[in-house]
Amino acid sequence: MRNRVFGSVSLSFLALLVPLLALALTTIMVGFNIQLRHRAMQAADTLALACTFGATSEAGLSQAYLDYYQPKISGVSGEYLSGTDCEISINYHLDSPFSLLGIGQGSSAAESRAMEHTYIHHVAKVTPTEMALVLDISSSMVDSIQTLKNILSRAVNRIENNNVELAGRRAVSISIVPFSDGVSIVNPAWANVTGVQCANGISKDENDRFSAEKTVSNLDKIHSEKTVELKEQNDFLLDCSGSSPVMPLTDNMREVKHAIENLQTTGGTSSFQGLIWGARQLIPKWRQEWNYRPYSTHPTQRLILMTDGVDGSSALDELISAGICDRLANEFGIQLNFIGFNIPDYRLEQFSRCVDAALNIELKGQVLSATNTQELDEYFSKVLYVDYDTTLNFGQK
Repeated sequence: MRNRVFGSVSLSFLALLVPLLALALTTIMVGFNIQLRHRAMQAADTLALACTFGATSEAGLSQAYLDYYQPKISGVSGEYLSGTDCEISINYHLDSPFSLLGIGQGSSAAESRAMEHTYIHHVAKVTPTEMALVLDISSSMVDSIQTLKNILSRAVNRIENNNVELAGRRAVSISIVPFSDGVSIVNPAWANVTGVQCANGISKDENDRFSAEKTVSNLDKIHSEKTVELKEQNDFLLDCSGSSPVMPLTDNMREVKHAIENLQTTGGTSSFQGLIWGARQLIPKWRQEWNYRPYSTHPTQRLILMTDGVDGSSALDELISAGICDRLANEFGIQLNFIGFNIPDYRLEQFSRCVDAALNIELKGQVLSATNTQELDEYFSKVLYVDYDTTLNFGQK
């Protein structure tokens, strides 16, 4: 009788063992499934974000993220699929422990698939930015002009790709102001002349001699208030460029790149003319003269002057002493930046005196000295950088 009871208990235990084991394995599988799904979603999020910022899905990077997020469970395998517009699908698969233990045929599997599509849109809380690029196109730039074009085109492409819109227009506007012996303008809206004109930005005294003080005083006076001396461009006189005139402020980056591509070297160096006409792209009264539509909110304004040489006169020194940089920075709120390309120390010191005129630290620009094209590229990227807020939205537009 006692043996019969013991045998009955053993049979009951064995009868319960299989369902208990199945329940335990099922619980484990549910836990594995939750972990697989969680890891797949993490991997898909990360891959979609990396793809969007890189503008492409790289196989090596994708595999690295797939391996990184793959659960450390024996028998787990993973795969990823990358669709158009960085649509990422992640799949982690685990064979059923029933089949791993040789119980049953393993028809059950724990599988997790996650799909993400990252959309990036720029939040329009950026302060609009206006920049005047004042560029040396004197004859000494002949061996470097194509490199300069390439550097500027890449910088403008970055601005174009990262740009946001404010009230239906781009938040960044750029003007190109090439200078050699002078600055040329074509068909100015503010003067009754046509064709390419050499525009003299300086003012003269009663003896018809250059006056730094009057030039600084008249800096913001438009043509109708103080007549600008205009002279038809002549290639033989080399007084300004016939092929590289000023391009007024625009938020059309195609026009900016076209103006950059048309840059050609000629003549000598008069950076003071470039500084004056660069400023007149940003000074409010002059902006209107170029038929430029200003932003509804006050913009951040930068003037970036790049040169590889020194002026043939002392005009810039005299203008700095007369307060041109002080007016531009402290009255008009223009940040002044200078990039020298293989220029002497005293030229850099001249630029530093100009930059140091700014009383507000936020308006104090930079003086950068490049000795090779790599540094030139780096410095243009730095001074042309535009900061903006970005919102990342996963899975929804």
